[in-house]
Amino acid sequence: VAKSMGVKSTIMLISAAVLTAVNTSIHAQNAEWQAALDGFLNDPTFKGASVGFVALETGGAVNYEAAHQPETVLVPASSQKALTCATALEVLSPKYRFSTKLAYRGTITDGVLQGDLFIVGGGDPALGSTRFPAQYEGFLAQWGQAIQDAGIQRVEGTIIVDQDFFDAEVVAGSTAVADAGNYYAGGAHALNYKDNRYTITFSSSGKDGGLTQVRSTQPAVGLLKLKNEVRASNINADNAYIYAIPGEHHHVIRGTIPKGQDAFTIKGAIPQPGLVLATELEEWLEEAGVTLKESPTTKNRVRDLRRLDGMAMELANVQSPKLAELVKVTLHDSDNSYADNLLKMLGKKVYGEGSYAKGALAVADHWETRLRYPEGMLLADGSGLSRLNGLSASHLAEVCALLDPEVRDAFEAGLKPVGGNTRIQAKSGTISRVKSYTGYFTTAGGTQYAFSFIVNNFSGASADMRKRMGRLLDTLTRL
Repeated sequence: VAKSMGVKSTIMLISAAVLTAVNTSIHAQNAEWQAALDGFLNDPTFKGASVGFVALETGGAVNYEAAHQPETVLVPASSQKALTCATALEVLSPKYRFSTKLAYRGTITDGVLQGDLFIVGGGDPALGSTRFPAQYEGFLAQWGQAIQDAGIQRVEGTIIVDQDFFDAEVVAGSTAVADAGNYYAGGAHALNYKDNRYTITFSSSGKDGGLTQVRSTQPAVGLLKLKNEVRASNINADNAYIYAIPGEHHHVIRGTIPKGQDAFTIKGAIPQPGLVLATELEEWLEEAGVTLKESPTTKNRVRDLRRLDGMAMELANVQSPKLAELVKVTLHDSDNSYADNLLKMLGKKVYGEGSYAKGALAVADHWETRLRYPEGMLLADGSGLSRLNGLSASHLAEVCALLDPEVRDAFEAGLKPVGGNTRIQAKSGTISRVKSYTGYFTTAGGTQYAFSFIVNNFSGASADMRKRMGRLLDTLTRL
């Protein structure tokens, strides 16, 4: 998970009165656990830090076994994905599938389409992903064949990318500038493709501070313009960042990569993944002898609105894997783009608007009557990348504890062991000065507990904090 370096704005589902609310006193029921937690917090590392912790048994009443500042709203980092995915599973169902359509408008006469082809996005976060080869294998060829089967040999228009399913705010406005152009900020498009990532291959000088050269980008991203300011370094690490305005094709790459490299790669966020898909479909059609009069474009760039009139005739439809499989990848790989797409889909499902704002409202509304202290959710995105997100340990732990048993297996399938202990399965979160874990642990006696553990503004290295938190969780499983 990447470091976030700045903020601008967010959707805040909280009032000023809630911000000043104090933590209600919670009487821990497990004295041994509480003593272990209190001892952990006495470490000098936590001087000046903010810590939230809650552990409670699953499947019963909401009674905290151990707690520390349970209602304090903290930056959760990627633990926020637990909330997004849990809500999506309950609202949409584990069997839900996204859909992407190929259609046309116009008339077909003597092999000529007097009109345009349309690719209509439906918010599928995984379209074309190598993570699901069986689901998407050959779909581009199937689309090409469907066009030919319709008798189309020439298109007097072009391929138009329709992204109206979601709004135009691809990445939450509060996402850091240093994050927005990088692969982990791929965003939530109505039409996503190949995980919204492209790879840049560099060669670098053999001298510290020497020049580097961009050798290639893959996949080909039309209109992309790269300004390379990356230097070679004695440091054997990727310290290069891509700076970009979401959706724009002018990217600046700054930082360092190791010196003396022939093929060093970093990954960026594709600014318009729908156009990459449309271009690849155009290339397939050209090889098959089907020609387009114009280059692919997006719907919002079409000047002659008459081209958008009339009913679109569907030619083909490709569906995503089941939501349960998408959630597993979202949690296990901590994919920000997948999580943000799920949040927008919740807004679309509940309020008819695929936006971060409506998605955040859908999440808050879904849990409002079920959580002990539902107030105070700050939801800027679905992934936790923005530092303007805010959740309490009670929010996250209670969501895990109260999750519908019918979707619990799908949720837990994406969690990972903490510190090598398979009795602790959690979603982790890491951004600068933030570390968190949310999930479940099972005691030696076989009882399962839901928990959330969030630390903000700690001193020392993130790796050290990870080990400390893992040791405490391991201790709780043994008591």
